[in-house]
Amino acid sequence: MSAHSHVHLHVAGSKTTQPVPVERLPDGTFRAAATPGMVLGLAAGDVFRLVDEASGEFEVIVRGGNVGLQIFCSGAIEPAATWLTPRVEALGGWWDGQISRAVVFTVPFGSGFDPIESLMTALCAEFQGIEWLYANVYDENDLPLNWWEH
Repeated sequence: MSAHSHVHLHVAGSKTTQPVPVERLPDGTFRAAATPGMVLGLAAGDVFRLVDEASGEFEVIVRGGNVGLQIFCSGAIEPAATWLTPRVEALGGWWDGQISRAVVFTVPFGSGFDPIESLMTALCAEFQGIEWLYANVYDENDLPLNWWEH
């Protein structure tokens, strides 16, 4: 990902930011090159603009059609990531990265929520201490963003 620039985006529920790899677009907006590990509301392929560069607040302008998955583990994440990677790839998705005890994947929305949720249920049954969430399906109040209905 060294060919990409990075912007710092707000991490939900904190006063910190996370560097996110992006493609700078000619109109001054950015396309997320990967789903971030701690930022909510954004997945790989989404086009966004910075609302406030200092705080990392952003606004998504165009959805890229991908669902971001953030998976956290109370222990080592590597065994779960190794188990999950080929299964996500079977859905057309890919591994975006790992931070500490978390791993991030992106799955095209066309794969559907049911197969994604079945996979995540199987993951949680296979490994203890796993928690997961959608990076870009719910807002900060846990209300559906419904971008897939437009």
